[in-house]
Amino acid sequence: LAELSTAADFSVSTAIAPGWAAAVSASATDLNPSTVYYFRAKARNAAGAETAYEELGSTVTLYGLDISSPVITNNQAGDAA
Repeated sequence: LAELSTAADFSVSTAIAPGWAAAVSASATDLNPSTVYYFRAKARNAAGAETAYEELGSTVTLYGLDISSPVITNNQAGDAA
């Protein structure tokens, strides 16, 4: 079971590997730019005994690209429209 959160205390979290799985990796998608994300996971053995959550660390996503068109806000007499 793996989770990510933007709160270091995981007061609000999102599952990135929902439920119990045999996988040893998970991918986080649709992350916001310029945001710190914290990760944690826990395991369960064949008898159903669960571990406590283990904090895996944090990372900061890169800045988002500005893909908006430029806007002219100061037209002067003689400027081409």
